[in-house]
Amino acid sequence: MRFDIMTLFPEAVSPMLNASILGRAQKKGLIEIHAHQIRDYTVNRQNQVDDYPYGGGRGAIMQCDPLWRCWCAVCDEISAPVHTVFLSPCGPAFDQAKARQLEASYDNLILVCGHYEGVDQRFLDECVDEEISMGDFVLTGGAPSPWPLSMPSRASSPACSATRSASPTRAIGTDCLNTRSIPGPTNGTG
Repeated sequence: MRFDIMTLFPEAVSPMLNASILGRAQKKGLIEIHAHQIRDYTVNRQNQVDDYPYGGGRGAIMQCDPLWRCWCAVCDEISAPVHTVFLSPCGPAFDQAKARQLEASYDNLILVCGHYEGVDQRFLDECVDEEISMGDFVLTGGAPSPWPLSMPSRASSPACSATRSASPTRAIGTDCLNTRSIPGPTNGTG
């Protein structure tokens, strides 16, 4: 499975997506994760990606053109069918059932991270297949949101686990949370 993340902050996204289980999954060839800087697809010398909404309104929105150029470049690089997800507070909440559905249905996911007050609706209408929310909380930008979406059960399989006893039926496969655990010794301070 391949994940391409379109973001204004690839330097913030890459470290968390290349560590731990996701890092091992990539080293074993189970998944690929690529972060793309949207600013690289601007045509102005300031690399500006935002503008004020037409007709007024609060704040700035991400422009359609750099998003579209970045999306086209990613699609060309993949050279296969893609499914594009805009990480948005307006979509249905991401859960384990959605993770399974995405993994079973698509080999190539493009995750679009928003910023500012929103994204030009023309880009969403033209390029985005669905919107997914990470939950009812506010982020300072969309950069942290791809992390949960890029942890399919393939990356959470025993082959990528740090321990040999990891089971595919642990919490990620059972739709329930693990109970509290104490690894020992009986005295927690030493």
